Amino acid sequence: MGKTELWSGVLFVVFIIMLIASSIIVSNFFLFSFFFSIILGLVISIFMINKTTKSKNSLRLKIYFTIILSFFISFLVWFSYINSNVVKQDEFGFLTLFIVLPSILIALIISTLTGIILSIKRKSREDFDYNIKRLSWIFSILLVLFIFFSIYDFLISSIAISTSTKVVCYLRIGENRANDCLLKIATEESATEEITCGELDNKKDRNDCYRWTAQNRGDIKICIDNAEAETEVLIYNDICSSAIRDLDEYIYSILENPKHQDIMYAIKSVEYSLGICYGDERKAIPLLKNIVLQGNLESKQEALNILIDNAYCLGGNTLEGEKEFLRNNVLPLIQNQTGLQDYVNKINMVLSSKTLEPSEIEVNPDSKTAPKL
Repeated sequence: MGKTELWSGVLFVVFIIMLIASSIIVSNFFLFSFFFSIILGLVISIFMINKTTKSKNSLRLKIYFTIILSFFISFLVWFSYINSNVVKQDEFGFLTLFIVLPSILIALIISTLTGIILSIKRKSREDFDYNIKRLSWIFSILLVLFIFFSIYDFLISSIAISTSTKVVCYLRIGENRANDCLLKIATEESATEEITCGELDNKKDRNDCYRWTAQNRGDIKICIDNAEAETEVLIYNDICSSAIRDLDEYIYSILENPKHQDIMYAIKSVEYSLGICYGDERKAIPLLKNIVLQGNLESKQEALNILIDNAYCLGGNTLEGEKEFLRNNVLPLIQNQTGLQDYVNKINMVLSSKTLEPSEIEVNPDSKTAPKL
C-alpha cells in the first residue's frame, strides 16, 4: 500500500466519523462537523485524483473515475445530511438551500473540474501501473445503492398513495415514516370518500387528518367533533385553528343565520380562533349582536360571553371605552330578555365600577405586601 492509499484511508475513516457525528448532532457544532466533512471529502478526492491521473489508464477511464469518485463522496455528505436530526428541524429549508446544497455543489464542481483538467493534461502519463477499473466499478455500485436508498421511501410512498394500498406503507424504513405515508392516504381517502382518519394509530396523525379533511370538505364539524384534546379550547384554538381560518367565510355565513343548526360551532370558532377585536375580525360584532337578539338561549349566552369578555379591547383598551361599548352595544340588547338577567347584572357591575386615583390607593411603606385597594 502506497502513501497515497494510506493517507486516503485514514482520511476516509475520519471522514465517515465526521459524517456520523454531523448526522446525530443538533447544535451549533453541526456546521463545524459538516464543513469539516466537506473539506475532508475534497482532500480525499484530490489525493486519489492526483495519483490516478498519473497512472497507465485511458483518458476516458481517468475522467470517469474522477466523476464517479467526486459524485460518490458528495453524495455521501448529502445522504448523511438528509438522514440527520438537523434536516428535520430545518422547517423552511433555509439551511438546506442556502448552506448545505451550495457547499456540496461547490466541492463537487471543484473536485470534478480538477480531475478532468488533470486527466486531460496527463493523458499521456504512465508513471505507474495502477488499475482503477475495479475501483470505478465499486464506487459506481455504491453510488447507485446510496441513491436508491435515498429515494426508497419516496418511491414506496408514491406507490402506496397512488394505489391507496396502506400495507405498502409498512415497507418504508422506520415506523414514523410509515405513519407519514398512512396519514397521506387516509387524508386523500377522507377528502371525497369515507372518512378513515380514525384508523390511524397516532393521535397527532388522527387530529391532522381530521383537520385537513375538514378543510378539504369545507365542513368544520369534522375537525371539531373528532379531534382529540384535553379541553374544548385546545380543539378550537390549537388543533382545528388552521381549518377554522381556512373556512372563515363559511363560518361568517353561518353566523348570519342565528337559527342555523351549526351556529354553536361558528360562535366558538370566533371565540377561540378567529377573534373579534381587530381589523376584519370586527365584522363578527354585528353578527354576534344579532344572535343575542334572535338566537336560542344557548347561542345567546355564548355570543354574550364573547362580547363581554372582549369589551375592553373593543372599547379601545380603556375602562371607560369598555363601559361605553357595554352600555351602548350590549346592554340594550338584553335588558328586556328573559333568561339573561345574570348578564344584565354582570354588565351593571362593570358600569358601576371606577378607576381609583393614585391618592385613593392606600400604601403602607413598611409593608412588603401589595398595595391595599
